[in-house]
Amino acid sequence: TTIKTPDRLKELAGIPVLGVYPRLLKKTKGVDFEYIKMRTVDEITQKLRYFASFHQTKPIVILFFSTKRGDGKTKIADVLMQKLESYEYNVAFLNYTLKGREDESLGQENHFSYSFEEVLKRDFDFDNFCSFNNVGDTIDKENRDFIFIEIPPILHNPTPIRIFYKTHYALLITRSNRAWTNAETLTLDYLKKTLPTDLPFEAVVN
Repeated sequence: TTIKTPDRLKELAGIPVLGVYPRLLKKTKGVDFEYIKMRTVDEITQKLRYFASFHQTKPIVILFFSTKRGDGKTKIADVLMQKLESYEYNVAFLNYTLKGREDESLGQENHFSYSFEEVLKRDFDFDNFCSFNNVGDTIDKENRDFIFIEIPPILHNPTPIRIFYKTHYALLITRSNRAWTNAETLTLDYLKKTLPTDLPFEAVVN
């Protein structure tokens, strides 16, 4: 069953949709595609800023995850990060490395890399998360407004439950032009039962 629309994803995944980032092809005359994308990003970041305004402590940790590969987690996180930075928020983006998979954004300003294998270890300490930076930098957590963390697709990799428990907001990223499987529904159902009931758990359709 192809996802196609936000309402369809809500029905299939059983979680609310925070927003839609349109994958638009410039084929229709008279349509300002960049404006549509800009307004969409504005709406999503406004919701994140509103959420952050109710938290006395910072940084706000936002987790970007997907069920399958190629759903656009890094793209969405980058776009939202750039928009928040335009409002002078201080954002750090932590992306993962795995054997055979390097973080392509490594070296960009405010982008950091961590070893996903380290996160899965029994003695993993989230409070010292920056110590797992492959580049040896500190993310300076105390001065960040937001920390974005991307994890690998949960259908193909172990789910780092401890990171979810340290997260303030979890965002499922998925493409609208692909089929949704029963395995994804079952995985999300199990995840929702495992996670804290007060964790905001929403989707962005890409």
